[in-house]
Amino acid sequence: MKIQDNVLRHYLKNCYFITGTAYAGKSTMCKMLAEKFHMIHCEENYNMDAILSVVSEEQQPNFNYFNTKIDWQQYVNRTPEEFEAWYHGTAREVADFEVAQLIRISANQKVIVDTNIPVDLLKRITDETHVAIMLSPQSMSVEKFFERGDEEKQFLLSVIKECPNPEKTLQNFKDCIANINSKENYDVFRNSGFFTIVRENTEKDTREETLHILARHFGLEGDMEVIKVEKDNPKWNELITFSQNCSWIAGKHLAGMLERNAFEDWEGVFAAVKGTQIVGYCTFLKTDYYPENRYSPWISSIFVDENHRGTRISEKMINKVIEYAKKQGFSKVYIPSDMLDFYEKYGFTRIDELQNYGGDMDHIFMKEI
Repeated sequence: MKIQDNVLRHYLKNCYFITGTAYAGKSTMCKMLAEKFHMIHCEENYNMDAILSVVSEEQQPNFNYFNTKIDWQQYVNRTPEEFEAWYHGTAREVADFEVAQLIRISANQKVIVDTNIPVDLLKRITDETHVAIMLSPQSMSVEKFFERGDEEKQFLLSVIKECPNPEKTLQNFKDCIANINSKENYDVFRNSGFFTIVRENTEKDTREETLHILARHFGLEGDMEVIKVEKDNPKWNELITFSQNCSWIAGKHLAGMLERNAFEDWEGVFAAVKGTQIVGYCTFLKTDYYPENRYSPWISSIFVDENHRGTRISEKMINKVIEYAKKQGFSKVYIPSDMLDFYEKYGFTRIDELQNYGGDMDHIFMKEI
């Protein structure tokens, strides 16, 4: 079975990829982006144990080398030509596993990936705005390779030191790294058409600057704010249109409430706005979709557009409503949901179950504010 590229693009819409040469800052940027924007961080060679348990000599001969090699000394003593051929072959073989894993984990949260997926495959499975290439000169990639403190590189260095001729083995492995970071391979990245950052100065700390550049390229930064939408606000009619056309069936109910202006006293509707675009909404109500309303007030109808999930917009909306609820004199707020293990991470506690008008049971979550 072959999964078509358009299907993969759809299911990888929450994934962002950074690739390129060694010592260009890829790992650092992936980590910083994950921390700042609450993304899942897939480091290089993640999920290795699971992959090695599945690969076969017939279907993944390059990656299966890890299962058949004599020892790590053999690994670091291969010729540069053998190493380069193996490296590129492995990158293509592991792409299948990487894509499958990313589809599994990215459904509800954005993912930043330190990847070796070849650029021709990336062009097929994701948008250009979801890929960044980071490059460093060959001399820097080779000479600085073992200056990084990450566990994998230091392990390889320890293996080299234990070889019968450490100096010869070190030079051989540097030649391997040089082949991978050759001008030919460098030009493949540089001429790919993807957004590219070239690192040429290691003396100046450019991490924050580079982080901002990448975040802007990926569309992670923006003027995202949560506002309480009033009837006389132009966003009122925009929110009607947005809720009518959103993928959630409850959106049409909210659109009807807005058209009738069915909010009393302190009740209201809140919208998450990125730039000028509405990307989410929620309501703050006295009663909700239950014959028996023994709790109040409700933070309800929480929805975030699929293309903007993974950056905790729902949390930002909830926090904005909580600020408003405090000003209205409330000490507790409630959220109804059919999900578990979601609102708990925002400090809510499951306290009850209620049957809604549709006959289904919903969990009731409470938070003291």
